Amino acid sequence: MNLPQFIKTKETFNKLLELNQLCVLSIDAEERLLFANPAFYRLTSFSEEAAKGRKLRELLKIDDLSRSLFFDLLSDRKQAEFSLALEVEVAGKETQHLIASVCCPEQAHDRENGSIISLLPQSDLVEAEKELNTLRATYHALLDAAFDGVIVYDFISHENIYCNDKFVQLMGADDRAEIMNSNPLEFSPAFQPDGRSSKEVIDDHHRRLMVRGASIVEYTHMRKGGQLFLVQASATRLQPPNQSQILCVLRDITKQKATERDLKVQHSRYALITEHISDIILTSDANYSITYVSPSIQKSLGYSPVEMLGRQVKDLAHPDDVPVFEQILSKHPVRFRSEVRLLNASSKVVWFEAEIKLRYDEKGRLMESISVLRDISERKSVEAQKIEGELAYQLLAEHVHQGLASLDAEGRFQFVNAHFCRLLDSSKEQVIGTKWEDWVLYQKAERNRGSISKNAPTLEYRQSLLTKRGLIKVDVRLVGNFAPNGQLVRITALVNVIEHSSDEMPLIEKDNKSYSNQQQDELDFVATLKRRFPQLTDQDIMHCLLIRKGLSAREVALQTKIAIKSVEMARYRIRKKIDLNRSVRLSTLLRELN
Repeated sequence: MNLPQFIKTKETFNKLLELNQLCVLSIDAEERLLFANPAFYRLTSFSEEAAKGRKLRELLKIDDLSRSLFFDLLSDRKQAEFSLALEVEVAGKETQHLIASVCCPEQAHDRENGSIISLLPQSDLVEAEKELNTLRATYHALLDAAFDGVIVYDFISHENIYCNDKFVQLMGADDRAEIMNSNPLEFSPAFQPDGRSSKEVIDDHHRRLMVRGASIVEYTHMRKGGQLFLVQASATRLQPPNQSQILCVLRDITKQKATERDLKVQHSRYALITEHISDIILTSDANYSITYVSPSIQKSLGYSPVEMLGRQVKDLAHPDDVPVFEQILSKHPVRFRSEVRLLNASSKVVWFEAEIKLRYDEKGRLMESISVLRDISERKSVEAQKIEGELAYQLLAEHVHQGLASLDAEGRFQFVNAHFCRLLDSSKEQVIGTKWEDWVLYQKAERNRGSISKNAPTLEYRQSLLTKRGLIKVDVRLVGNFAPNGQLVRITALVNVIEHSSDEMPLIEKDNKSYSNQQQDELDFVATLKRRFPQLTDQDIMHCLLIRKGLSAREVALQTKIAIKSVEMARYRIRKKIDLNRSVRLSTLLRELN
């Protein structure tokens, strides 16, 4: 690289002026000094007053070999510019090697006005070149580490000056040499998506650069294998003297554009849902001011979405519900569900089911709340009618001269009328919540109750009930109520007393007028045994009664006409069912059960 090319670069020229080592002077047509910078006076040891007006031949002691050539070229003035190496004797110092650069006026008629000469020590030039190369290497390292592709090219000569590794990777090239030896249009399709040719787009881009100095454009490139991809090209025109060179930064935005398209599709779907969904979607800021409300609020509450923006959410709520919500929100929940009453445009109450989600920042401060409100007025109306129907049913049931009860699917009493309570000789509080099995002697009929189905919703059988007054025999009619999916929801039981009977428990004899203390004790024992050990069968209960009476296995075998071995096996099974320790006698446990 020669000196004229070197000093034309802005970086080098500024660097040399900063170092204050570049000598710049101007002479007239007679080679007399017109102007010189301080560096020149330091070089020649002349003062400004002594040097001004003197001829350059007198100021510079140039060696004989290059002296005549230098001044001949200077006097000839046929060359607009030239450079020459000189050996100059510096006053008080040794001979110094300088690089002289001469710039004459470009127009011939102006050359009589003189020339501009720059002198630079050759050693300083080398140092400046080294420093510039170091800076250039640093910039290249930074550009090579960039995440975006970078290329410098000349848009006049269509030559690539520099590119980083990311650019090579973007274009699918093998190495930088392949990029440097190629034309930019080789990595472009013939036409862009808008129908224009790639050359037309690039030329238009260059014209904008000439006017603005910088430009950003989206452009479709083509990789070496023919794959098209979209980039965002940020181009900057370099400063003179490299004004035909362009620094271009390419960022692959193919995935970004695909994501943006997906977001637009999702946004359109979201808008479609929110615009047509019957539920109200409402968002509010940290102060619970409404920031968005879906159009469905017009149909549900009679408000337009526009008039709701900026209003407080609590303005919609029934005054009695506001404290409840404030208490819930004071606990900083993330999500909760509740039923709330809202006031429509006519100040009438409308019931809604609210699903509310709250978003907080990293410091736990509320940022936004999102509410989905569903109108449940119709459901509330049905529930109210159902409650009214239940009340009417219960009122009617109290005047029926039959035992009437409602049980859930598990057989627990939910309602009993007064006549049923009189049959059991118990209060409603004592009956409701207990199971039907707690009030019967044998379980067989209860197992039959499980056979109720949607196809056979009724069941009739006879049953013995345990009451405080003794054992009563009743006719039971069960009617099942089923959900649309066939699941059993409720059972209605009608109970009619047949007679006080002892047929189902032959070991307990009773008088038609009253029970003895012993008989009442046996009834209490059976009830307690069934509650403590519901896993025992009717046969097990009979054996427990006989054991409690103190009968041996032989005596039981004679009375029931079964084998002794069978009696012993029955007693063994009872011990296993109630998980009785071997150290505890079964007869002792049964006597102490009450």
